Amino acid sequence: MKSMYEKKYSNFLRMIEVSSPGDVVTIVDPTVIGDDYTELVENLRRIAQADLTLKIIHPKYINK
Repeated sequence: MKSMYEKKYSNFLRMIEVSSPGDVVTIVDPTVIGDDYTELVENLRRIAQADLTLKIIHPKYINK
């Protein structure tokens, strides 16, 4: 059975799984990586351990 964390961040965890070291992970909404300090730190650690770069962009740059 998946933990609460695994359920909440399943898309995020999958994104890390399919990314290759050196890839840039781009998000628009920072809550994708955490709602509180503990979640943010845990997910930033996962990004770093996967050797990924995080980029947060402003929603106005999203193609509609």
